[in-house]
Amino acid sequence: MTKLYRYQPINKYSLSSLESKKYWSAKPTTFNDPFEFKLRTPSEEDINTIKGLKEIRDLNPHLNQLTDFEMVSMAKQWIQKTIEAFGVVCFTETNDNLLMWSHYSSYHYGMCLGFEIEDTNSAGIYKVDYSQNYPDLDFGNLWHKDGMMKILWTKSLEWQYEKEWRLITMEGDKLEDYKGRLTEVIFGCRTSTTDKDNIRNMLKDDKVDFLNAVIDKSGYKINVGI
Repeated sequence: MTKLYRYQPINKYSLSSLESKKYWSAKPTTFNDPFEFKLRTPSEEDINTIKGLKEIRDLNPHLNQLTDFEMVSMAKQWIQKTIEAFGVVCFTETNDNLLMWSHYSSYHYGMCLGFEIEDTNSAGIYKVDYSQNYPDLDFGNLWHKDGMMKILWTKSLEWQYEKEWRLITMEGDKLEDYKGRLTEVIFGCRTSTTDKDNIRNMLKDDKVDFLNAVIDKSGYKINVGI
């Protein structure tokens, strides 16, 4: 069992998702980091180090008029264009990160949803890999998570404080059913009483714990409790 969280604002869209027990799966093009979802561009000198390139040539003789560099450049563009239609649902391991409360939960006016996931592998939810470099092209494992699709689960080291996990869906900009069970709703330290009451009433028939993020009295941290 894995416990994962989603920081969210409180608005008509997030409340509708909460009521219908669904996640919003966002398209990659809507993400705030312009460095996301990119593959490393190899130089002409190291083009022969790309895995699976010969096999691609053998299977596609009509590409023989292209140089290796031209073929790789076209493939890279095609892959990045293809995933623009995908959807991404983001989770995190932590419920008390000050930056995430500020960035993703409307400056602490929002909420953080806690989910219990029975088996993250079966659910298709995987940890994000933080790296200094973009993922490499790998034609030997085109659609495998540890091959070319590392592009979907790799971010800059600058973001490693987020301790992110991701669910990738085949279509973005739509709602997806929960992959686990909603077990808690944590209200931000600025969440209004009206929003708290509305959400408690909405989920009154569910087995959900309602908690609060409270500013610590002695240090720069959040304490989560009743």
